Amino acid sequence: AGLNIIGASVAVGDRIQIIPGDTLSNVFGDNTPSNPLIFSGGTSWVNADTISIYNKSLNKDEAYFFSTTLGHWRTTSSTNSQNHLILYPESAINITRRANRPPKSLTLVGEVPATKQLTRISGNNAGFWTSTKVPVDITLTQFAINGWKRSNSIFTADTISIYNPITSINDTYFQRMDGTWRKSGDNISDYSNLTLPAASGVFILRRGSISGTSSFLTYNLTYTIN
Repeated sequence: AGLNIIGASVAVGDRIQIIPGDTLSNVFGDNTPSNPLIFSGGTSWVNADTISIYNKSLNKDEAYFFSTTLGHWRTTSSTNSQNHLILYPESAINITRRANRPPKSLTLVGEVPATKQLTRISGNNAGFWTSTKVPVDITLTQFAINGWKRSNSIFTADTISIYNPITSINDTYFQRMDGTWRKSGDNISDYSNLTLPAASGVFILRRGSISGTSSFLTYNLTYTIN
């Protein structure tokens, strides 16, 4: 996002930190002795484990797999190398393992955010995948997004959808005018204290037009850095 829009203008004396971006190959491996694959590659996406990442430009998930034929990461529709595809801090990643694959552990390392995190978003009923971007569990109440639209109807409120590993579907929540959170299909129970696991992926739907500072997803950190 540009840094010269309202609410994010760069001023004299501001400091910007630039850090190397994680990529498909350095996180999930490139099939070399020094950087082996974490998940299994294959001759096609049908027999390979896949990594799906939400593509904001295409407004949909895009699947990647390591081609054992070509020796690099590629999409399901193009043979071009995607080894250096950047995995942004807010990226929501869906991993699909094929049958009879052995268990794997994935450990991600990085710097704990010390300031509010900003994610550029769009409105007008446009949805997008992102993540909480913090290494601690938070509740829906703590996920108090700036400019969040409350409503007593899910059809006119901003919503957040969270993957439910028990049902294998996304549960959708909205905030009522009184500040409490409700779930689609359950307008009685209060889900304000529902826990969002650390760095979990979420799907956000914003209603209406947004501009200026409301063009960014941001919320207060729930911890302090000593």
